[in-house]
Amino acid sequence: MNSDRLFKIILSDLTSEKMKNEEELERVINSDNEIEVKVDKIKSLLNQISLTEISIAKFSGMLTINNNNDN
Repeated sequence: MNSDRLFKIILSDLTSEKMKNEEELERVINSDNEIEVKVDKIKSLLNQISLTEISIAKFSGMLTINNNNDN
């Protein structure tokens, strides 16, 4: 497997994970759960979304540096 394919797979997987967490966040916000349960779950999901966004940005930055070094 070449590096470009691997990088695309990783970015795709991270993006998919972020979208799933955003959908779950929307579901929790609109749910009829107790407020304490909603608050805890929302905070957890926001944390996961933030970490995934940071991972995407970090990995994309590494790809840019790697591509610049290849040229």
